[in-house]
Amino acid sequence: MGLFNFFKSNKSGEPQYLNFEPLQKLDPFEFQFHSTRVSVWQSGKVIYKNNEQNYFLNTIQRSRDGLSNFNILSINNKKFEYLKSPMEFDITITGTDHIFFITIPEFYSPGSNTSIELFRHVLGSTRREKNFQIYEPYCAKLFLSTKNQILKLSISILTPNILVEFK
Repeated sequence: MGLFNFFKSNKSGEPQYLNFEPLQKLDPFEFQFHSTRVSVWQSGKVIYKNNEQNYFLNTIQRSRDGLSNFNILSINNKKFEYLKSPMEFDITITGTDHIFFITIPEFYSPGSNTSIELFRHVLGSTRREKNFQIYEPYCAKLFLSTKNQILKLSISILTPNILVEFK
């Protein structure tokens, strides 16, 4: 089974996302994404929704020790209050229908997070410790179409516990 596989056509009208073999580590890669819609979710409810232009740029940066590369994701909209930019992610890995960009510290604050704990249990830590600032994400998910176009970027934030979706 190859890394890139495709979903069969669905009848619901929902977007068809590119399908991946899960938990495959990828090298960091650069991309650009233009979104026209944003939704912010908290506790299963939309707390902010807007049709606005946002531009994302993901670049690769070398670690200080020179042994690894990581992703730096930036948004052009400095006034968007629900997201700290630039965002730094340690590893890139596949999910079933998306690509994860994740930071998985062994010790972190504030609080605890089930997703971070699950990632750490399955993948191990990517760094010793991290103090997540307000609106600083620990995970982003990139959803691609079967034609390799970016359809959605979903960003998970620890403090406050929100999900930000860009389409």
